Amino acid sequence: MLSVIIPARNEVYLERTIRSVLDAAEGDIEVIAILDGYIPDPQIDMKDNRVIFVHYPESIGQRQAINEGARRAKGEYIMKLDAHCNVDKGFDVKLAQDCEYEWTVIPRMYNLNHETWEPKLHKRTDYMYIGCDEGRMLRAEYYNGKQPKNDKVIDDIMCCMGPCFFMHKDRFWELGGMDEEHGGWGQMGVELACKAWLSGGELKVNKNTWFAHWFRGGGGPGFPYPISGRDQEKARKYSRDLWMNDKWPMQRRGFQWLIDKFNPPGWDKVILNIGSGTDRKEDGIINIDIRSLPNVDTVADARKLPYGDKTVDKIINTDIIEHFGRHEIKEVLKEWYRVLKQGGSLEIRTPDVGRTMDRWKDIPWTNLLDAICGAQKYPEDFHKIILTKETLKKYLEDTGFKVEKIKRFSIRGLPRMKAYAKKK
Repeated sequence: MLSVIIPARNEVYLERTIRSVLDAAEGDIEVIAILDGYIPDPQIDMKDNRVIFVHYPESIGQRQAINEGARRAKGEYIMKLDAHCNVDKGFDVKLAQDCEYEWTVIPRMYNLNHETWEPKLHKRTDYMYIGCDEGRMLRAEYYNGKQPKNDKVIDDIMCCMGPCFFMHKDRFWELGGMDEEHGGWGQMGVELACKAWLSGGELKVNKNTWFAHWFRGGGGPGFPYPISGRDQEKARKYSRDLWMNDKWPMQRRGFQWLIDKFNPPGWDKVILNIGSGTDRKEDGIINIDIRSLPNVDTVADARKLPYGDKTVDKIINTDIIEHFGRHEIKEVLKEWYRVLKQGGSLEIRTPDVGRTMDRWKDIPWTNLLDAICGAQKYPEDFHKIILTKETLKKYLEDTGFKVEKIKRFSIRGLPRMKAYAKKK
């Protein structure tokens, strides 16, 4: 038996969706419609013992509604479906016959013409991936017309949207149901994908069948849930921390394993230029500075980077480490060590105070002050520590870095050094 769970709030196509499911099903089925904080107007008059309506006077949220539907489900399988969808004839049988226990399965997705109630055949989605923005927030992303193409009818996919998924009911609860710590809505496709793959299971698309989803914005009423920007930000931050920092207790694979398997767009090498200041923007390098400047991509403190553990390939910085005090420098290096992947590289350029002291009589006084004390043109532009080749090497090694070499040179008569290190 299949239990189709339809969370609904202020939905105008709920009845049409339910009838589509009942008409298309070829096996034993029940439909559980969760009326999340509303009563349909006009009320749905449906005398069919396969349909159960559960009404909550106050909205509990979409994730919570899915979990409530799954608790009431009698079927061996469950399928979550948005309340504005059409489905393929025999979808239930086609999905069940190709769904192993540790799989989460998504039918082929079409956009729905809500006026004709037919799928838009030119708007088809088989594959999606987990993308990230400059703040390293995870998102379910489309391939923008460049989807992977192959003849596999049942195929691996990295990610999905949230409007429809199919799986064994017991498996759903083994994975913890829908994680309500995200809030009521948002990040659902990322959650489904990460739980499927990181648990040791798989996420699949079944091209033998389909569902068609109405994407709002093409006419009709707006989004039924009043989702604030704060709620979305909370869900995204929680999601990023949970998955990218490998904090989900049930995972058997790390998040980096998933990135390596699918090699999604935007997850190429991550290179950070910390303390970039007015440095020009270079392709493939993310400029980070505590000040909002024209070429800065991300405004952040070098001591608290907006990146998960082991997500950065390389860190470069020029004349920034000396701006932290001797009691801060260890914490700064630990933060950089945290975000670097195993084998990730670190390049630090800083004044070579050892040689500067040896040559101080030959250096113009103003230049000497800049090298030792900083230019002092803005609040963060003060030097708080002096570093020699030996002390820089020790700080790096004490943090866990392997120092490969420290190159010594001069710029405009001022001694500099550049350390090249790797995360062990």
